[in-house]
Amino acid sequence: MTDDVSLAACQKLADVNGWSRQAICHGNIDSIQLLLDAPVLPKLLVVDLDGAADTTTLLPALAQRIAQGGALVAIGSMNDVTLYRHLLTAGAADYLLKPLDPESLIAASADVSRMAGQLRKPAGPGGSASAQGRLSLITGVRGGVGASTIAVNLAWIMAQEQGVKTCLLDLDLHFGISALALDLEPGYGLREALESPERMDSLMLVSSMVKASETLSVLGAEEPIENSVRLDPTAVAQLIDGLTDSFEAVVVDLPRHALTNQTELLARADDLVMVTDLSLAGVRDCGRVRGAVQTAGSQARLMTVASRVGKDRPCQIDAKNFERSFGGKLTSIVPEDIKTLAACANAGKAIAAAAGKQPITQVLRNLATDLTGQSQQAKPGFFDRVRRMSASF
Repeated sequence: MTDDVSLAACQKLADVNGWSRQAICHGNIDSIQLLLDAPVLPKLLVVDLDGAADTTTLLPALAQRIAQGGALVAIGSMNDVTLYRHLLTAGAADYLLKPLDPESLIAASADVSRMAGQLRKPAGPGGSASAQGRLSLITGVRGGVGASTIAVNLAWIMAQEQGVKTCLLDLDLHFGISALALDLEPGYGLREALESPERMDSLMLVSSMVKASETLSVLGAEEPIENSVRLDPTAVAQLIDGLTDSFEAVVVDLPRHALTNQTELLARADDLVMVTDLSLAGVRDCGRVRGAVQTAGSQARLMTVASRVGKDRPCQIDAKNFERSFGGKLTSIVPEDIKTLAACANAGKAIAAAAGKQPITQVLRNLATDLTGQSQQAKPGFFDRVRRMSASF
């Protein structure tokens, strides 16, 4: 802290929680380098931004460390929405304006604990564990078939239109598009969580996620291409445990190259959506993925989706011949819609948000309904609103 009022507020917070006042230091974020180099980061870190020389350099470094198991509450005198959004993207739990009062700081600290609690499995009736969320894997059996686009839009529809609390997990840590497609900055910490599963806890998951809305959270990364990241099956399984315990639906964008060592993930899935084009190679690779699922002993429901089908994208074989060769029915056929996809990509919006009446949107809605068993939530009509207003008096 840089001022006496903030110091006093922090002392009150420490006293309320029974913490030592020795944990409170004078200074701002510029003074935090020693803490960044420490082997263990505090579970709660309250940092003053006032007077800092360059927060743009230190914030990313701080965010990387926070994502490894702590939570950040920043304070400052700047009332700036851009700064606030930048802090939240970096993994901050909150940003409090000065002058800092003890009640606000204590409430923010409690919010951090509550956020972590949301990523612990709630108890059901009689103290039993509640049901786990549905795990749906989306994988493209061929490159360029739009599997990632389908995964992003299925998750958005589940969350925004069906009201299902959903997490979108992008396991392509180098080239994933989940955050980009929704105009979000990817969070920090996914690589650390997968490389150090023993350190994975609820606070690490909270700080690694980016909230697209109250019902949709996105967990992904944009790792430098030169950084090799191994998807350890044990770490992935532990990550899935935390997510399915906390969300009603978990949609995983699973790169096809990861199928080779994710046997446990395949075995645990409720649904596996294979996205393909209508080609001979697509027939072959759908069959190979189906064989891998059977070998893994998975009870997952297999769904085959033909994507990018239309006059603007000629197919090698038609749908009927594909089904005959594959020995199974196509669950959905997603039409090619270059114009809509380009508009959505440029706007950073989901297809259903930008082009709700297009045929491609209806196909995706039907597929989302098939996965969750829930249809689009009806918007309240005039008389419903009148009844709600009357009930409030």
